Amino acid sequence: MLYDRPQTNVMKSSDAPCVAAGRRCFLTLASAWLLASQICACGYTAGMEPAPETSDGDVASTPEVRAWSLSDFTPEARWSERELQTPLLLASPPERTPPIFLLPQIPEAGDQGRQANGAAWSAGYVAATYYQRTRKNRTEYVCSPAYVYNRLNQGENRGIELIDALQLLQLTGCPDLKFMPYDPGDFVRQPTMEALQDAARHRIAGFARIDFLDAEQVKAHLLQGSVVIATLRVTSGFMTARDAVWSGPVGQDWYLQSVAVVGYDEEQRYFLVQNSMGPAWARFGRIGVPYDWFVRLAERAYVVW
Repeated sequence: MLYDRPQTNVMKSSDAPCVAAGRRCFLTLASAWLLASQICACGYTAGMEPAPETSDGDVASTPEVRAWSLSDFTPEARWSERELQTPLLLASPPERTPPIFLLPQIPEAGDQGRQANGAAWSAGYVAATYYQRTRKNRTEYVCSPAYVYNRLNQGENRGIELIDALQLLQLTGCPDLKFMPYDPGDFVRQPTMEALQDAARHRIAGFARIDFLDAEQVKAHLLQGSVVIATLRVTSGFMTARDAVWSGPVGQDWYLQSVAVVGYDEEQRYFLVQNSMGPAWARFGRIGVPYDWFVRLAERAYVVW
């Protein structure tokens, strides 16, 4: 697995709206701050799926339950070669940043049940929904996570890659939830023609990698009005979290979890994350992940436009 990123694939956040059209445009600092100043509501999201065992150490387990410390981890990106072909988007923060920030119009925390579809919930249900609501003024729209997952899982209840979910959202779009409701017991049902037609009306324009090892970059993307979609390594203790702020990994089994970062608290130094394990998880389905843990446990992160 490759961890470096070619500089030729780096672009500024001001380029993002024009990538699909093959031209370059610029977002001024003033307009970025204006966009950020219009954002002020709440949300956090994610999903939980067991990490497949691999030979490069993506999965770890220990013979006994233990609490892990920051010194046990070194921040590092784990991009695949295919992911490294995706541009890296750099964001310029405004001169003034609020100490506490929450994105608006985030859908309430859903419950994925026992399906391994965190990527569908974070990229589709949260990020694509937020994009359509805020950029396209479709305030009642909700992306169907069943559509994203069932189109990609090849008929099996297994994890899917974030990049595959994002490519699907760009190429085919995502139908409103009313055209393909979520059924936690059905991961094989395919969309109807009506759902496919509605999906085509709800495409994202594009997506990009971000420098998630820099907490300031994550904050800057949030302030520019983007949900940050990330894959984290977490222990089984995360699955039973009940507190408002996560204290760190505890447990022997490791999992990969796709999450949607939708805000931050600079005073307490954590990112706000929404899970897809229902409103009873943590605090109303949301939890704060400290900056120091986020940059150590994140493997990849994206934004959409």
